[in-house]
Amino acid sequence: MEKIKIGTNEFELVVNGITDRDKSRSFTIASEAQYAEIEAAFADTSNIKVVSEGGEVLTAYLDGVGLKSIRRDYEAGTYTIEVSTDAMVVELKEIRALLAAQAQ
Repeated sequence: MEKIKIGTNEFELVVNGITDRDKSRSFTIASEAQYAEIEAAFADTSNIKVVSEGGEVLTAYLDGVGLKSIRRDYEAGTYTIEVSTDAMVVELKEIRALLAAQAQ
């Protein structure tokens, strides 16, 4: 079974558990972890890897710019994590930071 590796955390990826949409990507994982643990694990979405059972990196997603949402399906025991891949979000944050620094 493939897994998602983010930082030091690994989560079991469900079959067909990755969906790309306009400027976002969703990962559906099977996990009994608490919501706060999932949220903390996906705090930095800039380097999400899909690894094989043997630990080989199959795909690396380096374009995540932020966590958009987390949905939990209690019956299935899964979470669906939606990650923004919209670079404009990062650019806006940088512009705001520059403006704030200039205002001081």
